[in-house]
This record gives sequence, structure tokens and C-alpha cells, in this order.
Amino acid sequence: MQKSLVSLPSEIEHPIDLKSLTISYCEKLTHLPAGVRKLKALEYLDINGCHCLESLPTEEIAGFNSLKLVHWELQQPDFSIKWIPPSHNLRTALYCGLPSVNLSADSFQNLSSLRSLNIISCPELRPLPLGLQHVTTLQSLLIHSSPDLADLPDWLAKLSYLRSLAISNCTCFMSLPEGLKHLNTLQHLSIQDCPHLEREWRKIAHMPRIYVGSLKCGR
Repeated sequence: MQKSLVSLPSEIEHPIDLKSLTISYCEKLTHLPAGVRKLKALEYLDINGCHCLESLPTEEIAGFNSLKLVHWELQQPDFSIKWIPPSHNLRTALYCGLPSVNLSADSFQNLSSLRSLNIISCPELRPLPLGLQHVTTLQSLLIHSSPDLADLPDWLAKLSYLRSLAISNCTCFMSLPEGLKHLNTLQHLSIQDCPHLEREWRKIAHMPRIYVGSLKCGR
């Protein structure tokens, strides 16, 4: 997309069979047109580098029931994500460079297919969203560069299909939940640049694949 683009053309609603939409580095784009609500077949939505985007049209894209992947990467100081598109087919959600991720319990309703959630460089993330405990299909959780995040909740052990957990560059992270040692499905745990977590061996010694170290090693 062009950096000078201020708005998307209203004609975007016409390719009703469109499956993938990527909007990258449209630095003057402030909003998405209401016509996007008609893209019922959309499976992949990727928005990144649109620093002037003020909000997402929640009502307009709430009907994206075919979405399989959503990727927000905005790095907009005043932007806050408060929801995940309520798609039964959504498998992967990536949140990158968002100052605030305020996902309510309602944000996770109907996410019966979500397999992977990545939260990257979201500095105001403190507790994990409570509603995430109901996404029992989740298999992979990655958290990177969330300096205010201090711990993981005990209900993480309820994610009975979780196979991979990666935590990196969360410098205030103090401890892992006790229930983690009972999560028998967890096959891979990676802890990088979280100095307090590196002493939590008692809770993770049973896991088949463990990496504890620093992203800076070898550089």
C-alpha cells in the first residue's frame, strides 16, 4: 500500500470472495471503510505499520466468521485492542507493538478453533486476559517484550491442549504457576531473558523440552 493513502476505496466491498487482506505502512490511514463488513469470505487479515489508524470498526468486522488468522501490528501510542474477531474458524491471533491489549472475557467467546496466540511488544500487558482460560483448544502461547507482566495465572493449567509456551524479554516476570507441573500436554517451554524465571526449575523439570537462556547469547 502507498504511504500517502488516507482511506481505502469504497469499492473494497465488491470482491466478496476475497480471502486475504493485507494493509501495510499506510501511514496516513485513519480508519477502515464500513464496506469491509461485506467481506464475509475473508480468512486472513493483516494490518501493520498504519500508525495513524485510530480504531478498528468493531461492528463492521464482527461478522468475519471465516477468519483463520488476524495480525495487528500498529505501534500506535493511543491504540488499544479490546477484542478478537469472533470467528469460529480463527486459528491464529498475533498482536504486535500494541501499547495496550485489553481483552475482556467476551473477546474469547466462540473462539472454538484458536490454536495459537502471540503477544509481542505490548508493554502494558499485565495479567493475561481472564477469558483466555476458556479457549481450551489453544496449543501455542508466545509472550515477548511485555515488561509489566509479572506472572502467569493458575488457570493456565486448564489449557489441556497447550503444547508450547514461550516467554521472552519479560524482565519483571517473577514466577510460573504451580499448576504448570500438572500440565502433561506441555512439550516445549522456552524462557529467555526473564532472569527471575530461570530459578523455577522445580515446576518445569518434568517437561521434555526446556530452553532457559538469553536471546543475546552468541551475539
